[in-house]
Amino acid sequence: MNFKKIAKKLFTTLPSSVLGIDIGTEYVKIVQVDLKGERPYVRDFAVSELPANLKTKGVLNAKDELISFLYELLKRHNFSTKHAVFSLNGKNVFVREIIMPMMPDAELKQAVGWDVGQYVPYEPDTFYFDYARFGEETSDGQQRIVLVAAPKEIVDGIIEISTALNLKVLKIDIDVLTICRTLVQPLSEFILLDIGHLYTMMTIFEKGAPVAQRALQNSWGTLITNVSEISGLEPRDLQALLQEKNYLTKAVTMDEEVIASVMKEEIITVARECRLTSDYYLSTKRDLSFSNLVIAGVGSKVPGLVEFLHNEIDAKVMLHDILQKVDFNPKFEENKVKGLAPILAIAVGAALAGGESDD
Repeated sequence: MNFKKIAKKLFTTLPSSVLGIDIGTEYVKIVQVDLKGERPYVRDFAVSELPANLKTKGVLNAKDELISFLYELLKRHNFSTKHAVFSLNGKNVFVREIIMPMMPDAELKQAVGWDVGQYVPYEPDTFYFDYARFGEETSDGQQRIVLVAAPKEIVDGIIEISTALNLKVLKIDIDVLTICRTLVQPLSEFILLDIGHLYTMMTIFEKGAPVAQRALQNSWGTLITNVSEISGLEPRDLQALLQEKNYLTKAVTMDEEVIASVMKEEIITVARECRLTSDYYLSTKRDLSFSNLVIAGVGSKVPGLVEFLHNEIDAKVMLHDILQKVDFNPKFEENKVKGLAPILAIAVGAALAGGESDD
């Protein structure tokens, strides 16, 4: 999603190095990616937990505090570029497919502007929107359009923050597209599950375009909370434990069975909701099926998750791995990079967007 005109930042040449900035619900992730080599190169990165007051208030409801927090984070890591791409998370963006008659670009722009209000869940004049054609013209002369909208207060807040930090905003992107930008191979019809701290965002892709989204309540955070309550283990200790030991597809002890049971129940619920949503979408489509499920996000690196989900969902389950797409500065320990890769994926994808032309 490109808000370059909104930001009033026009560049005649693409930058050689870009910051990707992902302000999540729990953590801020910033990466600097060099774009001129054979493969994108992560020169530096920062991952920092948001202060409790920002989590409570919401980052855009406490912009001055967020600006101070980001200023210190940027200063501490001494990033060498001011060019930046921010990413909007799924709950701050509305994405859907609409159908319109085939028409020239100029007429389509005007038509979408007239009709957009009937599709988005926002009040008039409170949102920005963008759109793109996808797929072929239908037999009855219709054109499929991907419509993306975001509240003005969110977008304007990001612009205000970036201006205060003296950053040059190239684009404001959306999470699902930043993740797709780091896929090793392009996919056409597939489902993306981004397992975050507070929710799991399910996005349906058709012909490579995001056409429907649903936020699932089961998340990495709910999994940790539920396992903690029944096991008595501290949440911070559990996060490392559940990403190290395979409770899903390997034999466990009797004491560990309670943890395995809760984990399986949570994941089965996600799989069920995923099936229900995709079946509902497919009920209106002829000759369409989803053969791939891509899992990403902080909760995606649970050992055995790919195999377990494959047994629950009739699709090839693929683990999103940015390390197949980008290289990291060797100054970072390999195990540290592997552990943080799922958390950094959106920020890396956002930085890659800064090297794309909008022509």
